[in-house]
Amino acid sequence: MSLKHIVAIAGGGPEDLQTLSFAAWLAAQHDSTVDILPAYPDTAIDMVTLGMTLGASLSRQAIEELAAADRELHGRVEAAARKA
Repeated sequence: MSLKHIVAIAGGGPEDLQTLSFAAWLAAQHDSTVDILPAYPDTAIDMVTLGMTLGASLSRQAIEELAAADRELHGRVEAAARKA
């Protein structure tokens, strides 16, 4: 028996459920596993980099809000994976 993997890309959008459901169905058909590759921009890093480039700094509150937005996006990917 060979090890088989299916890689599904999820971006945190509404189409993730359909993509991950199909990947799960395909995995069941071929006795394989699904690896989910989250592919969405890291807004916190983008903002920090932009701030460093411009010589500015972000407030602690702004960084926390960006981190919360990233956690929410990650949560959407997780929720779609669990439903699939």
